[in-house]
Amino acid sequence: MRLAPAGFGRVVGDAQTLPFGSGVVDALVMPFVLFHLPALAVALSEVRRVLVSGGAFGAVTWAGHDPHPAYDVWVRVIDEHGAPPDPSPQMPSNDITSDPAKLRHALQAAGFGEVEITVERFRHQPSASEFLAHSQVIGAMARRIEQLPPDRRTACLAVAEEELGRLDPDAFIESGTVLYATARAT
Repeated sequence: MRLAPAGFGRVVGDAQTLPFGSGVVDALVMPFVLFHLPALAVALSEVRRVLVSGGAFGAVTWAGHDPHPAYDVWVRVIDEHGAPPDPSPQMPSNDITSDPAKLRHALQAAGFGEVEITVERFRHQPSASEFLAHSQVIGAMARRIEQLPPDRRTACLAVAEEELGRLDPDAFIESGTVLYATARAT
């Protein structure tokens, strides 16, 4: 929200109880959100409720990740420095949102038609420093390292930087699949 242009309205709300009247939204997009929702069916019903008849819904979700050597090193170093478990529930709806057939069924059950789901491969290759910078601000490992006392966090990051710096550039290739879903409110 902080990055949205000043001329655009902003609303903070719960995806499972959207703060809009029924049938007032033309289109709604939730990129990389659905798998975080503890009650996916409730949220999809809410999306359907606020959309006008024929309104469009779009979502992008993770479908799968390939093995990733740099991530394995990052997790091992964090574990070795005693980082506690991630305090956040891990993608409670991922079982549904990562499977095209299950996601299609969930959308249809919520009152959507014209459901289209596309499975696409992704590939991203950050440098060691880009990987480490990103991994400190997003995801389970970022939440774990944030819980370390400052001195252990500093030591952990120093070891991670050293070990990641020794890896071949191919060890940083992040790849897998994402689902692009679109649907119309019936």
